[in-house]
Amino acid sequence: MEAYTIRVKTLAPAEHSVSVTGSTSVAALKAVVSTLVGTPAHRQRLIWRGRVIADVDTLGALGAHGG
Repeated sequence: MEAYTIRVKTLAPAEHSVSVTGSTSVAALKAVVSTLVGTPAHRQRLIWRGRVIADVDTLGALGAHGG
């Protein structure tokens, strides 16, 4: 699967770029974000299109894609 870059915005406010694929799980994305911002994955809430997304979802299943 082809990799693409997404932007993760925090409440700090800060913005980080993360390289992912459609098969990347939300749990894996939280692990990456944890290393970037220092917030443990279990304390994060990621929001996509106005809703909190579940750890078991993949970015591809949510409709995220490059471009």
